Amino acid sequence: MSAVVQGKVPIENVGDVESADGSIGGDEASGGASSDRFTNRISVRLIEHATKLDLASFEDPVFYDRLERARVQATDRLAMKGDAFMEGKLNLKTKLEIPPLDGKVIHKLRLDGRFDVTDAHFLKSTVQDQIDSLSRRGQGQPKNQGIDEVISRMTGSFQLDSSVITFRDLTFGVPGADVQLEGNYDLNADALDFHGALRLKAKVSQTVTGWKHWLLKPVDPFLSKNGAGTYLKIQVVGNSKAPKFGLDR
Repeated sequence: MSAVVQGKVPIENVGDVESADGSIGGDEASGGASSDRFTNRISVRLIEHATKLDLASFEDPVFYDRLERARVQATDRLAMKGDAFMEGKLNLKTKLEIPPLDGKVIHKLRLDGRFDVTDAHFLKSTVQDQIDSLSRRGQGQPKNQGIDEVISRMTGSFQLDSSVITFRDLTFGVPGADVQLEGNYDLNADALDFHGALRLKAKVSQTVTGWKHWLLKPVDPFLSKNGAGTYLKIQVVGNSKAPKFGLDR
């Protein structure tokens, strides 16, 4: 069984996925009210879209029963955890497939799609502060406090199979900096394994001030490559609650 779900979903908070400004997040895994509203709203949108598709199998009442069971199990497991962490506009297109196999639907659920998030802003001040700092350094203005509350963008392709999400062409950007990653996120183990590159508009010596600026000056030619002022291979590992960022080999 498969279907295509497509649409633009601006979300302000997890309780109302159709409002104008947008937020991405949810309550604790125990299932807070806002997480329930989010998953329920997404479920309704999936069902509404599915009923508009011109497929012969949709006339089969057994199909609806399976779709409903899929909705309950999938949304319960895929509900976002933790407080809302980002607001923005989400554009999502994905193909949904649930093979007729034994076991829980979440273990059989397959997704194949693409998304992009625009006008994104992190709601946690500590995270947004780090993003602002990245933008300042990427633009070669590490002390410019006027670069603040910068807007982020994120795009990528993904596949979900056997509770593992594989991301392809995952990009994240702010003024002055772009990150390109590929890798996996294991939903069951809450394990991140991403590898890619960080590109800064500025040279590495321009990302700092004082004596560090002069110390890094000789390194600039070695890191200025691939069309970037600074090009570094990076990795993101750990889990969603405590991701670890570092240089990759």
